[in-house]
Amino acid sequence: MYEYLRKFFAGGMHQDWDLDGDSLEEIFRKRHVNALDESRRILQEIEMMLSSDLSEEEIDHLVTIQWRSGYEPDEDTETWRGVLRDMIGYIHDMHPELADGERREKE
Repeated sequence: MYEYLRKFFAGGMHQDWDLDGDSLEEIFRKRHVNALDESRRILQEIEMMLSSDLSEEEIDHLVTIQWRSGYEPDEDTETWRGVLRDMIGYIHDMHPELADGERREKE
């Protein structure tokens, strides 16, 4: 479960992730700007995770312990659910057709 999210956080957001970019957004954009299918799958997995019953602590454990990601939300201003929502925004900005498709499905 969450195969594409796991690949992103485990591979792209390793302990030295900040050597590859200044922010989660920058690294995400570098890795997925030309990857429509992968972005679509990540979007689906984010939506699954956001609609799940996972608590903030369970998401944190999954990403930082099980997937061994070096990225953690800013303790004062971010939550994992907020980070995931931000990632949806990055995907929609890079691939507007995914945002358009999502809007059509909701109508």
